Amino acid sequence: MGDLKGHILPGIVLLLYGLWWAVGCIRRYLLCRKTGQQYVSTVTFNCPFPCRNIETWPVESVAKIVVFSLEILGEIFFNISHLKLHNVQHATMYVFFLISGAVDLCMHLGLPLPPGTDYVALALAFLMEGFLFTNHLHDREILDVHIHMLLTYVVFLTVVVILLEARYQRSVLMTLSRVFLFMLQGSWLCAVGIILYIPRQSSNAWDMNSHSDVVLASVCFT
Repeated sequence: MGDLKGHILPGIVLLLYGLWWAVGCIRRYLLCRKTGQQYVSTVTFNCPFPCRNIETWPVESVAKIVVFSLEILGEIFFNISHLKLHNVQHATMYVFFLISGAVDLCMHLGLPLPPGTDYVALALAFLMEGFLFTNHLHDREILDVHIHMLLTYVVFLTVVVILLEARYQRSVLMTLSRVFLFMLQGSWLCAVGIILYIPRQSSNAWDMNSHSDVVLASVCFT
């Protein structure tokens, strides 16, 4: 995550997850309105494409396991010759998302887990991400710290929303709030990569120690 692609790729993953959930949430809500049933949220959503019973497959759970396994491989094994502490930090964060995917798969398979375990696992993954970011900013320039703190606020708010959604599963607004925060986090993660890794000699480069650029970053965030 310590370069442009390390911010852009996870950002795109979060954006795609948010889009997937948006489609799944809205589709389920409209079907419930049509059939007169009560909307009930879930952490994962079925594939919307009616092809060879794919709707019953745990596509999202498997995708989460595969994606974050590759992220761990990228951080640790592909950097083994020049492994740094921040690689280990990122890999630790990805492990919790991998666990979340495994819990989702167990829930799909009907294993006897307590109700809401999937929500707690997802919230815990984001809690670890937020903890990582808050302890990842020592001795950084002021703009670097600021844009990562904005990201941290979104991460911790996501934890709160996920736990509220677990409590109020009949509220479509809670699911849509989760969707919004995921897409906000993904888009801002891409923006952080662009802000940090535009070549400093470029005329469009941000000044890492400029208070006016800190204000501008806040405006861009909002």
